[in-house]
Amino acid sequence: MSAKKTSASHADVALQVRQVEKALRTTYEDLLDVGDLEGKPEQERTPRLLSRALTAQAVRMVTGWTPQEAAYTVIDGMADQGIDAIAVVEKPEKHVYLVQAKWSAHGRASSDRSAVQELLTGLRLIDDEDFA
Repeated sequence: MSAKKTSASHADVALQVRQVEKALRTTYEDLLDVGDLEGKPEQERTPRLLSRALTAQAVRMVTGWTPQEAAYTVIDGMADQGIDAIAVVEKPEKHVYLVQAKWSAHGRASSDRSAVQELLTGLRLIDDEDFA
């Protein structure tokens, strides 16, 4: 890939990330519970807010729910066991959606090994019906 194409590609990703961030903030910023982020530095607060908004958007995409309904499913926090949202759909068929999302200001979010292990632990707790 030429340097020119690489530069254009990075510019495209940066533009897309800014557009998604703006849409997420516009839609979800006032709907999400962020009480646990009060007093945190902006560099910690912003990515966590955007991860929660991205989580709500994922729920919205698979359920068709309103932004308010999707935001209500977000449980992201210190003891979430790697599960950022739980959405239970009753109709037309029963489904339970478990969502884990990561925000990256560079458009390259990924889960590391510890995040995947935490998610698997959370799934095992659900499977064992351990809701304590």
